[in-house]
Amino acid sequence: MWDSNGTNPFRTGYDYDGLRIPPLDSLPITVKFEATYEGEFWDSIGLGDTNGFSYKAYVHAYVGSPIINVTNIEFPNTKVGKWSYGSFEVQNKGLVPLEIYGYKGPTITGVINKLKIYNAQEISDLDISYENPLRIPPGDYVTFNISFTPDKEGDYPDSIAFISNTVKDNSYNDNNPIDSVCNLLGKGVLSGLSVTGYDWGRRRIHRPETFPMEPYPAIDDGVQDSAIRLTNVGYYAESVTRLTNIEEQGDITSFILNRGNLIATVTGGNSKVVPVAFQPTSTGEHLLKIRFSTLDGLETGVERYRSCSEIADRCLRFRMYRTE
Repeated sequence: MWDSNGTNPFRTGYDYDGLRIPPLDSLPITVKFEATYEGEFWDSIGLGDTNGFSYKAYVHAYVGSPIINVTNIEFPNTKVGKWSYGSFEVQNKGLVPLEIYGYKGPTITGVINKLKIYNAQEISDLDISYENPLRIPPGDYVTFNISFTPDKEGDYPDSIAFISNTVKDNSYNDNNPIDSVCNLLGKGVLSGLSVTGYDWGRRRIHRPETFPMEPYPAIDDGVQDSAIRLTNVGYYAESVTRLTNIEEQGDITSFILNRGNLIATVTGGNSKVVPVAFQPTSTGEHLLKIRFSTLDGLETGVERYRSCSEIADRCLRFRMYRTE
């Protein structure tokens, strides 16, 4: 018996030259096979008698071991309290069926809500056990989806380890590496829009007829701007979708700005500056507070409103004191 390499792991149960079989009788022949490495093996059994010689039987063997390979998931940066999804594969790179008997993980739970950070419901629904294994044919794979929900800012390393019938000995696996662990890596991030305001203090008013004054120009020095500076302090893009004047006092037309430029998208870590000039025409205090409604950078279609009473620096205040 031979394989493609010219070796002969097959052995018959009879090693002598002659066999005597009575008329109308039969004789069983036992073929022993010793598998020492993977591969496909085949041969024929020939019989010869006084009438000639011919091959009467064919023997074949397919030898291998299951080889598990599990991919990893690196989730996108995910906003705290929101969720993202990822998928991984459990692959069988071997030549015989792979059987999954169980798994361990993920284990991380939230600090705040005590719920699992990674949800592996698809796996638990299969109710895998030694009595009810998950079988994966040679060269095939199964895909699982995992959700990730961080409850605070930071990294969340975790893993899922599978228990299978893979022989963890490279000599039986044609030196293929054994990887039975899915590494999970997600990061919780904060996202938000910071908005600066400006106080011009006491300024002279503009009297076109008797004492004209040019508008006090916009200042943009990165320290104390007389401009609206929208800064995204998070990782995800923030889109301003609506502006609402929530408090007005005096003549708000004294503040000269292009409000349309405030309807904008600011990417993570960046700023947008909209200059504001000031040209008062009447005495007294002038105050303008603007609420910025944003389209959440992570979930399209969800609007978030920021209250000036709760988050002061996310509302714009312009205040002017002056005398005649």
